[in-house]
Amino acid sequence: MAYREKLHESLKQTTKKLIAHEPIINEVGVIKSPLDLEDFTIIVGMVGKIEGQLIFGFEKDILKKIAQNMGELEDFTNDHLSISLISEFSNILTGNAVTYLSEHGYEGIKITPPSIVMGQDINLSTKLEEIHKYLLTFDDNIGVISLYVALKHNN
Repeated sequence: MAYREKLHESLKQTTKKLIAHEPIINEVGVIKSPLDLEDFTIIVGMVGKIEGQLIFGFEKDILKKIAQNMGELEDFTNDHLSISLISEFSNILTGNAVTYLSEHGYEGIKITPPSIVMGQDINLSTKLEEIHKYLLTFDDNIGVISLYVALKHNN
């Protein structure tokens, strides 16, 4: 779908601005709900012409890099500041993606506040059964972000 390409373009640009590294986005494939989540996950909902969720799953290494670049923190810990920082990172990525989509013909999309999911062995069911999974990898081994795109286009 065309909106996924626009979403990828925006995610690359925004990530580079926020943490000075541009990801390579590779599609893993279509997976079915429920999802097996990473130990630290942020969910941001979207409503409007495109609706559903963007689900960001973080590995420990990338959490540290984001904390260092955005918050000037030495490391990611499970304290309020670190958690808020990663939540805001995901919110900025989604907000900029919605703005970018709006500039390319997908007006009227709104986002929900981010939901934070932490823990092990967590499954998440979504309204959409088929979800596109992508890996945002960085060429300098700073970590990986899993992106689950559980979105549908409304006419």
